[in-house]
Amino acid sequence: MLSRVGGRGCRSLAKTINSWGLFAGRQEAVEKGKMVLTLTRQDEFLIKDEGITDISLRTADGSMGVKPGHEANVVMIEPGIIKINFDDGSNAEFATSGGFGHIYPETGDIHLATAEAIPTSDIDKAALQAELNKADDSAEGKIVKATLGPILQAM
Repeated sequence: MLSRVGGRGCRSLAKTINSWGLFAGRQEAVEKGKMVLTLTRQDEFLIKDEGITDISLRTADGSMGVKPGHEANVVMIEPGIIKINFDDGSNAEFATSGGFGHIYPETGDIHLATAEAIPTSDIDKAALQAELNKADDSAEGKIVKATLGPILQAM
């Protein structure tokens, strides 16, 4: 339901912003089927205006892949791995505790705002498993399991 409501509002917002000329330089990228990613962690840019070919992430509605031409959408990002393939052929993976994503097909922009996002190459899988094993059935333990479980499973 959220994606349907968010999709219409997001599309209208993107058209309005595009009519202001703020993304004039992006029209060529959109015509060539390109996308531009901005990934933030709280108040910090992890990736800013980088060209990508596709991205996959876990949302409240399930796993989601985004390629050029994807419909406008606003999604709630669930804990898991964000997989990014860049225009230059390189790729990156980030473990996230969640956040929100905005897809603007009219401008080719994807904005992901996360609470936490850490490159998976920086994560010690054994330490992550140890933290998960220590989690009990308390409220805090349940949060740890809900956040770390999907990340560990996807790694």
